[in-house]
Amino acid sequence: MGSKAALLRRSGVALVAALMVALSSPGCPADDPPRLRCVDLPRPPSIDQIALERVFPGVSIPGGVDLVQPPGDDSRWFLATQGGQVVAFDASDDAAASVALDLSAQVFVDGEAGLLGVALHPDFAENGALFVSYTTPGGTAFLSRVSRFTSPDGGLSFDPASEAVILEVDQPYTNHNGGDLGFGPDGFLYFGLGDGGSAGDPSNRAQTITNQKLGKILRLDVNNSILGDPYDIPSDN
Repeated sequence: MGSKAALLRRSGVALVAALMVALSSPGCPADDPPRLRCVDLPRPPSIDQIALERVFPGVSIPGGVDLVQPPGDDSRWFLATQGGQVVAFDASDDAAASVALDLSAQVFVDGEAGLLGVALHPDFAENGALFVSYTTPGGTAFLSRVSRFTSPDGGLSFDPASEAVILEVDQPYTNHNGGDLGFGPDGFLYFGLGDGGSAGDPSNRAQTITNQKLGKILRLDVNNSILGDPYDIPSDN
């Protein structure tokens, strides 16, 4: 037993040492096995090569969590705030912000909860669709909700009454909510969810694949619902 334990300890030390060497190597040696795919990455700049520059001096909005631009349009920004507003401003030094969507009356804000993500549809110029991820009262602790809103004025603002709820997920605790949104190059909407919270993921939600959305990145087709549902599941999920 003693020799076996010693062997395991030596093997563990050797494995850790090998991993440290591999992780500290900036590139890949020429004699790497062909089954490995290694990529040489440029080293990041040193801290003295990075300078901060204030942009949009007329825009000062506390609690910002997500910043997006319309696809193919770099003249305008939308900033989501945890408190429940989406504000808009032009991409110019003299820009001033205006509220494009106010959901503060229905957003549950506490710690890690609130309005957590926004995404503009790839065809935003044609359909004016904004997707929003936020927490709202209901469920066990509260609900994580993804909704679609549309613009009545060519993308300057969004009508709160146009809300179409796409998805709701029960949150068992008040932390690890996740909630970012983004469209992929495939045109599908990606929605990231936390593991549901509490210390140490006690219910093992992130590792539970069947009938458990928490701790996952969900891939949703919000373009071509064929059964009247708010979204479809892509066939190659």
